[in-house]
Amino acid sequence: SKHNSMTVGEMSSTTIDHCIKYSNPERQELSMTFNFHHLKVDYPNGEKWAIGEMDFLALKDILSTWQTGMN
Repeated sequence: SKHNSMTVGEMSSTTIDHCIKYSNPERQELSMTFNFHHLKVDYPNGEKWAIGEMDFLALKDILSTWQTGMN
């Protein structure tokens, strides 16, 4: 980049494939992306503002899936 800068995209509801596409250096869009899928592990029945028990196995699965998929 001629500006010697880094760009980060917050991808709250997108897929791994889209994050790979947006952060592909050849496209010169984003340097990296991060998502918020892991925040949903304690949403009871998908209810964002309700308090629920955290599902640790779901958290591990989400983080592993994204780490492996983005690698």
